[in-house]
Amino acid sequence: MANALQTRNFGALFKMMDANRDGVIDWNDYELMLDRFSTLFSLPPSSEGYLALKQLMESDFQALLTNADKNLDGTVDPKEFLDYHDKMVATEEGYRIAVQSFADLIIGFGDADQDGFLSKDDYAIMLRALNVDNASAGQAFAKLDANGDGKISAQELTTAIGQYMRSSNVDDPGHWLFGAPA
Repeated sequence: MANALQTRNFGALFKMMDANRDGVIDWNDYELMLDRFSTLFSLPPSSEGYLALKQLMESDFQALLTNADKNLDGTVDPKEFLDYHDKMVATEEGYRIAVQSFADLIIGFGDADQDGFLSKDDYAIMLRALNVDNASAGQAFAKLDANGDGKISAQELTTAIGQYMRSSNVDDPGHWLFGAPA
């Protein structure tokens, strides 16, 4: 059973992913996010980067539908989304896979220069594509850059995602993963 912070975090994530604000996540939301990412990262539709990002998003959407769309209507509503994430983090194996998959997805979306790190600019652009304001993105970056080296490493990101998904400690920096906690 999800704790209060998990419910808050997964609810906030749902709202970010429901890009058209119609109350469900469907392919239209992913297309809107793809458009935002490609615009913010200056990726023309025929570019290798755009096509790779589109493939990543298609794969993520299909995985979400396969695992969360219980009524098979091609959409994921808030209850299905929360139930899926609650189940996903309930076991150690599911949790480990979820954290790693989420880290890979975020690095895939946000690492513009493909160096394996998220720079402050990379992170801000990624969050802007998810409708997070720059001030909140800057605060979040400072919280997640645990060693203060000016970039978020895969390890820092994995730790933050783990906290976002499971921590009941409101002070853990992982609750800032997508900007100021809701």
